[in-house]
Amino acid sequence: GGNDEYMYGMESSFSTMTSDQMWVDLELPSGIRWANCDLGHYEFVYAWVATYYQWESTSPIDAANQILGGKWRMPTKADVDELIANCDLSKVEYVKHTNYYNNGEAREVNAPVGFVIGANGKEILFNLNHSYWCGTPGGDDNPYSFKFNANVNVSTGRYIPDTGRIEVQSDNKTGSNCIRPVWDPNIQD
Repeated sequence: GGNDEYMYGMESSFSTMTSDQMWVDLELPSGIRWANCDLGHYEFVYAWVATYYQWESTSPIDAANQILGGKWRMPTKADVDELIANCDLSKVEYVKHTNYYNNGEAREVNAPVGFVIGANGKEILFNLNHSYWCGTPGGDDNPYSFKFNANVNVSTGRYIPDTGRIEVQSDNKTGSNCIRPVWDPNIQD
C-alpha cells in the first residue's frame, strides 16, 4: 500500500525502468519474480498466435522473452497457481495510475486494481477483470489465461474491497490479451 500512483503500460515502459524497478520479488518458492507492468494494455494487446507458439512448432517462441530478452518469459499456468497459493489476493482498491496507449498517449485514470501481496509484504498490482496470457496450452487446444477479479456491489457498480481473487481459465486462442511477464532466475543467459 502507501503509494497512490502506479505505472502500467506496454513494453516501452520497461525501457525506462532500472532492473530493480522492473520486477518484484514476492519470495515465491520457485524464485521467479513478477513484472511491475504489462506488455500490452487496453488498446495494445497480443493475439495468442503472436505471443507464444504454434503447438505444432518444434521451436516455441515466447513473446516476453523476444521483447525483453534475458531471463524474461511468459508466465505458465503453474506460475499463476503458485501466485494464488502463496500470496494474499484479497485487497482491491481504486487507485490513480497512468495508462500508456499504442499511439504513445499517456492518460491518468482512477481505476480498480487488485493487489498481489507476497509473504514479505511486497506487492504488485493487476487491473481488475483484465485478461493475461499464460504460456501454457490447455487440454482443449486453447491456451490458459488469467485475470484478477473481485465481487461487485450491484447497487453502486463498484468493486467490493477485500474480495479479490485470480481466476484461471482456458481462453480462445483467436483472442487477444496482455502479458504480465516473469523474470526467471533458472533461465540460462
